[in-house]
Amino acid sequence: MILELVGHAERLIPLGNTDVWTHDGVAYLGTSERHCGTGEVDDSGIQIYSVDDPKNPQRIGALPSVKGSRSNDVKVAAMVGGVRLVHSNESCEPGGPGGFEVYDVSDPHLPIHLAHVETNSVNKFSRTNVGETNVGVHNLYLFHREGSDYVASQVNTTIGSFQIFDISNPSNVNRIGYFGAEALRWPYVNWETTSDLEFINEVESYLAGGFGQMRGRNLHDLYVTPDGKLAYLAHWDAGLILLDLADLSQPQVLSVALELDSGHGEVNSHSVWPTDDGRIVVEGAEDFNSHGTEVTIMNTEEAQSYPAVEGTFTRRIKTLPEESLSGPTVYLGLGCDSMSKPTSKGQVALILRGECSFSSKLDQALNLGYTAAVVFNHQTGGAETITMGARNQVNLPAVFVNHGAGLALGGVKHINQLTPGTTGATIRVKTAPNGWGGVRIWDYTDPRVPILASTFNTECSANPDTNTCARGILSSHNVIVEDNLAYISWYAEGLVVLDISNPYKPVEISRYRTSGPSFRLSNGGDQDIWGVHKVPGEPWIYISDRNGGMYVLEIVIVASEQPKP
Repeated sequence: MILELVGHAERLIPLGNTDVWTHDGVAYLGTSERHCGTGEVDDSGIQIYSVDDPKNPQRIGALPSVKGSRSNDVKVAAMVGGVRLVHSNESCEPGGPGGFEVYDVSDPHLPIHLAHVETNSVNKFSRTNVGETNVGVHNLYLFHREGSDYVASQVNTTIGSFQIFDISNPSNVNRIGYFGAEALRWPYVNWETTSDLEFINEVESYLAGGFGQMRGRNLHDLYVTPDGKLAYLAHWDAGLILLDLADLSQPQVLSVALELDSGHGEVNSHSVWPTDDGRIVVEGAEDFNSHGTEVTIMNTEEAQSYPAVEGTFTRRIKTLPEESLSGPTVYLGLGCDSMSKPTSKGQVALILRGECSFSSKLDQALNLGYTAAVVFNHQTGGAETITMGARNQVNLPAVFVNHGAGLALGGVKHINQLTPGTTGATIRVKTAPNGWGGVRIWDYTDPRVPILASTFNTECSANPDTNTCARGILSSHNVIVEDNLAYISWYAEGLVVLDISNPYKPVEISRYRTSGPSFRLSNGGDQDIWGVHKVPGEPWIYISDRNGGMYVLEIVIVASEQPKP
């Protein structure tokens, strides 16, 4: 297969473009939290492009992000009630609402807003006592059956994170069913009414657990079959869950596909898409931790270690002497304004996440003379570890740890006990390569007993220390499948196309990847492919670049290189 770049809808907003979807000659492009919603039609929200001529995309309008929220995911489909668009809402500033929006885009030039849908915990106790109301939605999917229209959604709640809504009457949208990974361990609990706080805390601990460095059994993405009878849930460390939706009010588990990557220790079920017949399923395993990194407190009787993640734009720890760093920490608060200078050589800045960009924090630490930095999550982020990203490189080694680890490095129990300028623990940070995330390919010949047929990773994704690889994130992200071909958005690796007709021997048959100074200038940054969509039967592939907007590729030649089984 040969892919040619034929069209570009320029949208130069660094790390701002998210998912892309097309329907009937129109493309829709989402926006990240870096361009938080204002409630107005501007750089935030859903951008709308005519692709009647895919070689010449034309912007024809936009939908505003809800004020204080981002519109990460967008889906469009011809439904019983008309052509419907839904987009997710996730808070990106205090007070920003969650849920999702419903539009009629039968005429994409004149979208009609039909509903704002609030999403909440299915558990009454959590809504009343924990505040799990109006929570964010990250991904969703449209489907219809038996004369009714539905949205299946991922909701950022503890309990019941897969929720199904009937949107047939937009003035009266109702949640009609739900499921959560907690039901795998406790299948007979009434999740709507249970109110035992000790038990709910146990459930939260279970869902926060998992495998490797990026732990959690939270739902991330989903796919519903065209007949609306099956749902595939990419449920992170709970694995790939297949649900029977015969009774939409009570989804039933058919199977769980769960496999730790060999030598990798991660599950990270992030995205999913089956072949039309359901016999082959491709699961993306996003992993931002290309190196296993640990921060160890050295000045205690028993060394304590915490998982950490290197920034994508910082100096690599592997380039340091002994491929590690060490020194006493100094707490600098948010690190956005004036900060204390180091009082001796070799001190490491300890910085709280929030208020200003990661690059601003690290630039200041570097200029003041700190040899490295540890950024830790704020209270809201809690136990989550994330990958710090920025457009420009900063020549300072830096890692990110969760909130609890940051407090331990500061030698306190609560953030209010930390005072800028105080010295904390002496630490050592060491890293070793273990690869970025690839894809798993499953044999679902018997959907109740899925078999891991194979795994696939690009050379650079599997070997992050290779000098010839692109800079940036080299993990897989999203996937769609058509006619035994899997189209995978792969961040800095571009778009990867696999022939999976023999799921036990997948073959890469094409890739779109580009780089160089002129491209970075025209793209507003390095290549960073987030989303992918393809209309069945057409030669056009639509991909979203987080920096540069939407690109259109044309399949010029199809030539399978798949060996016979």
